[in-house]
Amino acid sequence: MELVKVQKDQVIASKKDKVKDWYLIQEGTVIQKFGFSEVKLGRNAIIGILESDRFLCDYIAGEDTVLAAFTCENSDDLKKILIGQEKLRKIFLKAALEQRNQMFEVYANLYTKSRKFHTFVENIYNQYEVLCNKFKIELGNFSKMEYFKPLEMKHRAEEWEVKNSISLVKKYMSEYLQLMEKDDSLTLGVILEASAQMRRVTLGINEMEYYLAYNKDILMSENENDIFKLYFDLAIETYNKKYEITSITEQLHNIGNFTKELGIYNIRLVSRRLMEYDNHDFEIVSENNNDGNVPVRKEMDIVSVDCMDHILRYAGYSNNEIEEICTKINKYKSLPDMHSTDEVAYKLRRTITPMFYEIYRKVFLKAVLDESTLTPIIEMFLNFGFMDLELVGEEKARALYDMTAHMDICQSENIYTIYTWLKAIYQGKKEPSKNEFDMDFLNYLAEERTAGKITKQQEMELRDDCIMKVEYEIK
Repeated sequence: MELVKVQKDQVIASKKDKVKDWYLIQEGTVIQKFGFSEVKLGRNAIIGILESDRFLCDYIAGEDTVLAAFTCENSDDLKKILIGQEKLRKIFLKAALEQRNQMFEVYANLYTKSRKFHTFVENIYNQYEVLCNKFKIELGNFSKMEYFKPLEMKHRAEEWEVKNSISLVKKYMSEYLQLMEKDDSLTLGVILEASAQMRRVTLGINEMEYYLAYNKDILMSENENDIFKLYFDLAIETYNKKYEITSITEQLHNIGNFTKELGIYNIRLVSRRLMEYDNHDFEIVSENNNDGNVPVRKEMDIVSVDCMDHILRYAGYSNNEIEEICTKINKYKSLPDMHSTDEVAYKLRRTITPMFYEIYRKVFLKAVLDESTLTPIIEMFLNFGFMDLELVGEEKARALYDMTAHMDICQSENIYTIYTWLKAIYQGKKEPSKNEFDMDFLNYLAEERTAGKITKQQEMELRDDCIMKVEYEIK
């Protein structure tokens, strides 16, 4: 036996790695991660107990953790570990039975999800066909349904196995352990039997996760070739025919609620697609409404909308970039004291600050070219730097939201928000402020030329470059 210390988020074993050792958790926790599913393993749980030759999932330290490593590649190695070790026999026995029960729970949960998923997709598409027929609208082209089949499994767990495990763990665990730990052969047999069951069940879990991962795009996907889009298009066509679209809206929200409940979809994707529908302008602004020149403000529920995701998508960031940015900001939000002056908080702020300025630059340059694209959340960001509900609190966020609807009241020659000030610079009405070195924009360009970063000709051209002036002001 060898003690091994691992840090939080460190990978202990990866799927398909060769199993050479079993790891008994002494302190801390380890996350046993499949695809969508995961299990939290605590003290005295064993990594490797369900595998044979190769690991079937990933094992990642949930916190700083201490492990006891045992060389264990086969049943003979396990026998050597347990011989004469009464305390260890009980720990290994209990771990085998409890972890088997955990696997059954994951299996049962995924099996229910897979069946619900298939039934829901079939029903929601059938309802789509009914609505198309009702409103005399041609079905959208959607060949995915031709290939959509129910789940077929090679590695199944029988219902009696699951119930047997639950009863044993919840009702008779103590008596069963006392009996089975009396003899090395009994102990070894129970552990290996549970291990074989766990292995089969884990393979079944992987089958179900593959089924859901392969088919989930049929309901909602990044490329929008999905049933949600079919309903969205149906709503537009139905509205144009002057029919009521309440029943279609209800089904779209059913899809949104189901995808959230299922827990296998990117929540940002779901929120964005629902928001796109809820904010879609079905009605044409009449000539009598603001003379047809001022766009109607699109109201938004800032509590249910992922504000940060909305801002980043407006700025044009990709999905991977959004995930990376949100991870950094969430790390900052998770600090015990975000205003701390310690090294960790300081470094995070050093990372996030330039990132924020770059996001602002992108959003501003898009907004100033076409203010009809502005939403209340984008206005909150541009005028007040708002990005996230949790950072400011719901009460303050709602106050900022209300203020964006009445910005005209604050308009004055001497009062600016950062957005209106930058817009004035962009339009050539104002010059940028001096920077922290008491240097104005023209002196800054001269300094850049002296440093050899720009030529004399570039300096002259940049003097009237409104975008460059805005970027200088932001930085």
